[in-house]
Amino acid sequence: MSTRDLLFTTVFPGLITGVGLLAAWLLWQVIFRPAPSDARPRGPLWAAPVVFTLAFLVAYYGFNTKPQLWPTSSAMRFHTTAAAGGAIGVLTSLVTLVPARFRWAGHLVRHPLTLALGAFITLALLAPLTPHALSAARVALIAAACAAWLAPATAALDAVAHRQQGWRMPVVLLPVAAAFIPVCYFGAYATGAQFSACLFALLCAALIVGLICPRLSLEHGGVVFVLAALLSLGLLAQFLNPNSRTWPLIVLALAPFAAAVSLLPMLAGRKGLAPFLAAAVPVVVVAGAAALWAFLGRPDADPYAY
Repeated sequence: MSTRDLLFTTVFPGLITGVGLLAAWLLWQVIFRPAPSDARPRGPLWAAPVVFTLAFLVAYYGFNTKPQLWPTSSAMRFHTTAAAGGAIGVLTSLVTLVPARFRWAGHLVRHPLTLALGAFITLALLAPLTPHALSAARVALIAAACAAWLAPATAALDAVAHRQQGWRMPVVLLPVAAAFIPVCYFGAYATGAQFSACLFALLCAALIVGLICPRLSLEHGGVVFVLAALLSLGLLAQFLNPNSRTWPLIVLALAPFAAAVSLLPMLAGRKGLAPFLAAAVPVVVVAGAAALWAFLGRPDADPYAY
């Protein structure tokens, strides 16, 4: 990785995310002056998907010397699918601005939106592989499976993010992004490893902002973007790289659901760090297992396979 690639895929996106989130949440706190007793994560929830998408696009167009909105090669379309995740994230976060008596309608459309997003990501990346590498029926089956994964994974992490405000939710998501780096790297998908590092940088910036703004929340928008980007990179790692191993990716896909342990009644109602640890520790264990599995199964036939 060159110095330029390092700057565009980690440093610049991290700075954009940090400045954008900090400005949005500080401005909201100054304008609305929420009461200290009001612990609800109501604020500019739309800010996370907006700045995450902007930072990710800066990384992509800085990394890609010949940028295109819709590249001919589906292997380079992950910026578009990630941006679609950001757009859906903004829509779902705007539900919180609707008066409470009408908010049920927004919740009804949230899950269909994430289902459609999972199917769109799959079709955008894998449909060009038909009919030679994949059959149309198999692509349709994969699209259904990805949609069925994305919707409940988003719902689970949204519920966790609703309770884990400030620096806590970025810490819960960091192990997933960190584990994606070795999973992609040892699967001969160096580009995926670089953009997993980009997601890691975005979450690190959100963590720092969360230390300053304890009400910061990644609920709705932030969660949708992160999972959409990881789904995009995971599909490319699995289907466009011959050295990728399936099982580490499957184990990593279970990590978002591991955080749902903190939603158990015996833990959700407790005070202090117990609910946070119940969310973070299982994610670390599952993501760490996926990273270790990828490392142990790394290809050794060609050390320059990237």
